[in-house]
Amino acid sequence: MTQKMYPRIRVLIIFNLLMFMYYFRFFWRSLAWDWDFQTPLYFLSSFGLLISSFFLMNRQKKGKIVLKWVGLLGVIAILGVAIWGLLLLDDIAYVSKFHYENIIVNVLVYTIRHAYPIIAGFVILNKPDEELGLY
Repeated sequence: MTQKMYPRIRVLIIFNLLMFMYYFRFFWRSLAWDWDFQTPLYFLSSFGLLISSFFLMNRQKKGKIVLKWVGLLGVIAILGVAIWGLLLLDDIAYVSKFHYENIIVNVLVYTIRHAYPIIAGFVILNKPDEELGLY
């Protein structure tokens, strides 16, 4: 006899699929414009969310693990952008009165873009697998 899927998991699956489309759009645009660090980041994030959705639909705890990895990718991207901006402070060509504001804006943009996987992976799914209905 199968259990009903918990509403929390249903909502996560729906949001995972929506965020998959959002990240895939960024991946597609980065292919069209320019190849940079964002291209593999959004590729891994988008397909990680898609794979996580399929695992969560089958009630496997692998979906929870994959979603945590996507959240970790977001944290790495945020820290990478912050470190990159701070490293440019030594280069005279980049330093201006707006450079400090650009560092803050870039970090905030990446924080907002990657907030869902971080929150979903580390906060929402921070319960035991049995309580979430995962096997």
